[in-house]
Amino acid sequence: MQLRTRSRVDRAKVLYERFCRRLARLGVRRDPWEGPSDFARRASQLVPNESQRIRQISDTYIALRYAPAPATILDRFAKEVSAFAARSR
Repeated sequence: MQLRTRSRVDRAKVLYERFCRRLARLGVRRDPWEGPSDFARRASQLVPNESQRIRQISDTYIALRYAPAPATILDRFAKEVSAFAARSR
């Protein structure tokens, strides 16, 4: 009998990629070698009216990705990305 394993989707990564796509639509494309902190710094300079939200979303992503975090932070992160996505349309 083979055990089937479902690949776990990294929700934080999926949401961050969505955030990056929204920024790309605003003319700020993330380079493949660019980490979240460097990208946030550059994006904040290029889209100054959204700089606080860009930094907040990036800081939350970093906390989710690189430190153990409860699910409530992931839910808040999803709301932040959705709100940013809605405003950048």
